[in-house]
Amino acid sequence: MIEQSHKEIRIDEFKDILDKDPESIAVLDMRNDFEYQLGHFKHAIPAGTINFREVKSLIKKYKEKL
Repeated sequence: MIEQSHKEIRIDEFKDILDKDPESIAVLDMRNDFEYQLGHFKHAIPAGTINFREVKSLIKKYKEKL
């Protein structure tokens, strides 16, 4: 089961959260490798997706890993 949450925050708020305790947060970047290389958050983990059909299985994989 994929847990969902919805709370919108500004980009500067998100960066502050990441900067405060980067070891306690995992940011899984679900974009493809090309998009990841164009730019990503510090310490973001590239999921290596080719298309979004893979997202569900990758979330499960990383959830077990992290």
